[in-house]
Amino acid sequence: MTLGTTEVRAETLTLPFYENFEPTPPAPSSGGWDWSKEWHAFNTMGDRGYLGPCMTGTIPPDEPRCPWDDLALKDVSSTYRWGPLKFESWPDKDNGGHVFSGQRSGRQPTWDPNWGAIYHVFEPPTSRTLRLKVQVWDEAGILCDCDPWGSPSRPNFDVHGGIELTNGIRSEYYFIGVNSHQSWDHYSLATKSEGWIVTPVPRTRGWHKLEIVVHPYSGAAGDVEFWIDGVLIHQGYRRPGDALPPTGVHVNHLRLGGDPAIVEESSLTNTMEEFWYDEVALTNTNNPAADFNGDGAVDMIDFAAFQKCWTGPGNPFYAVPTSAGWDNENKVWLEPILFDAAKCQAMDLDGDQDVDAADFDLFLQCASGPMIPADKMCGH
Repeated sequence: MTLGTTEVRAETLTLPFYENFEPTPPAPSSGGWDWSKEWHAFNTMGDRGYLGPCMTGTIPPDEPRCPWDDLALKDVSSTYRWGPLKFESWPDKDNGGHVFSGQRSGRQPTWDPNWGAIYHVFEPPTSRTLRLKVQVWDEAGILCDCDPWGSPSRPNFDVHGGIELTNGIRSEYYFIGVNSHQSWDHYSLATKSEGWIVTPVPRTRGWHKLEIVVHPYSGAAGDVEFWIDGVLIHQGYRRPGDALPPTGVHVNHLRLGGDPAIVEESSLTNTMEEFWYDEVALTNTNNPAADFNGDGAVDMIDFAAFQKCWTGPGNPFYAVPTSAGWDNENKVWLEPILFDAAKCQAMDLDGDQDVDAADFDLFLQCASGPMIPADKMCGH
């Protein structure tokens, strides 16, 4: 069903990051997901007893919110629990939360007066398309500019949660999600070039697929795309950068949660609603997306790769196998084998964690034949 490791890596290009928030050994015996193995958190501002690089001045002076924390300095057992480490993996199915796949989702809990965010650093692509796909649960419980804890509304009462591609000093960023400074009842997006834009998409309770697609720099609208639930919402601009000819400013941080550096209130972005995140997939792909071997055409070579990742419709986001759990005898965590997330992301053209007829329809839209350039915008 799936390609061999060597063959797949050549055809799907690279998978800079994938996270499904499931427990990994020995996590089940110690409480679950170990965020520090894959993610970083941000310094807590205020009198919480922790003096990291933000407060000691050991960071670049133009850094607004200290993304390069020294993990070794953190006391995760006491003082730092007031900060973004409260972003956690939530055993949703067993605790009344919102499971999207497997057993867990990343949880950005309701809390005040601090903010929740985590980030992952990756190597930016230079000549291929960067695609970030994330499933986000929006509680959509507060859709008015009002304080549920009483009047008058506090100045730092906010609802924030979304996905972002950026770099350490925010010289470039792309964000899509909820920013109540812009709108309480519609999703918002932002780029460094254009600022904040309120989308026409209303917030609704449930899981939503948010995507940011960053194409190689051309200077035109459409270099960065924003998608919600498979619909193109906005075609934005990348900043040119300092190179001549321009190559664009690269991003190398994937963020989940709020970002107080790019909202109006720069010191706090309080999360007054629950947000859950799941199936985070960051891929480098060719243009068009169905050109798996990078020759510009979509032909039988690409179709052969597509076939080897075929799963059929499996609704994997809600699949909880009866065998799931910690196998103490063999020291492994048992999961269903349905979609090979590490090897077949490029073939999952509609981003729903399977390869089925819907993806095949998108593949056919891209098909051009050997040595015939395919439409670079097809097969999203």
